[in-house]
Amino acid sequence: MLSFLPLSPQDSTTYNRVETKIFFDTSYTKLSIPENEKKLFEEYDYSESASSSFNPLTALISYILQKFFDEVSSQKIENARKIFIWIIVIVCLFIIYKILKRYGFGIPLLNEEKNRKGAPLFSDINKPLKYYDFEKIIQDYISKKDYRSAFRWAFISLLHELEKKQHITFEPQKTINDFKKMVSGKAFSQGFSEICLLFEYVWYGKFEINEITFSSILDKTNSLKGSITK
Repeated sequence: MLSFLPLSPQDSTTYNRVETKIFFDTSYTKLSIPENEKKLFEEYDYSESASSSFNPLTALISYILQKFFDEVSSQKIENARKIFIWIIVIVCLFIIYKILKRYGFGIPLLNEEKNRKGAPLFSDINKPLKYYDFEKIIQDYISKKDYRSAFRWAFISLLHELEKKQHITFEPQKTINDFKKMVSGKAFSQGFSEICLLFEYVWYGKFEINEITFSSILDKTNSLKGSITK
């Protein structure tokens, strides 16, 4: 039970103003919230507030942005966080790609790239190049219409010419890149690089060529051989 003191006329006026908010009952006091204020309570998402937790990454980004900007909105922080995550993803993918490209791990395409850069091409050469009859070997492959292999031996004959003119030292374990470095800066180095590019495309790319294409490549190779001087 609530007891009340007598109200003065002034007090009565004050009471009438607030009676829409506060009602007294004989057993309890009830607080009535105005409709416009009640709407604010209903719109607030309490579940989101309860589920939110401290995010170290967001806090770090916010700290960094505040060092450069006077005003930092939540939208700026969110955008920066997304950009930062994408940068991390791209860097990780790039590292994975470089590792796979370097070691291959049994992936045919990557192993082929590895072979192109460093695997020995001449492991079947077991004697000095001067003891090979290149013209006969090339003609044998031409008769079999195996123009890829014919081009390989034409390329080896080009290396033999470079060795004779003392521009390279041939060793079976060396690669195309090794020979390109040896002739770097010489007058014919550009032409040699072009022949190497053609050879890599045909041999490592396993690209089959016909007789006409092979004849054109052979002419280009022989022309380069004729231009090589000591």
